[in-house]
Amino acid sequence: PPTFPQPSTMLHRRLLAVFARSTASLAFAGGASASPLATSALIFGAANGVGFGISVVTGSHYHLDLIGIGIFAASALALYGGGVRQAVSAACVALWAGKL
Repeated sequence: PPTFPQPSTMLHRRLLAVFARSTASLAFAGGASASPLATSALIFGAANGVGFGISVVTGSHYHLDLIGIGIFAASALALYGGGVRQAVSAACVALWAGKL
């Protein structure tokens, strides 16, 4: 009889493929880095994908609040820098998310 991969294995492979495509599209011609908006969108998209994957595999939804708030802090810290105003904004967002 044919054997089929586990649903969690298929989901894992799909998530890895999406992540690989999205990170490959971040590099623009000339080696310039992606815009802060594109970087933040990638971070939020990856977190949503991970949260969805966990929900599908486990059937649980308890982790969604932690991922949802924690990703604000992660995105803010990933974009930290680029000027005083951006650094202060990123620090405030990270503190707010950590407080929740």
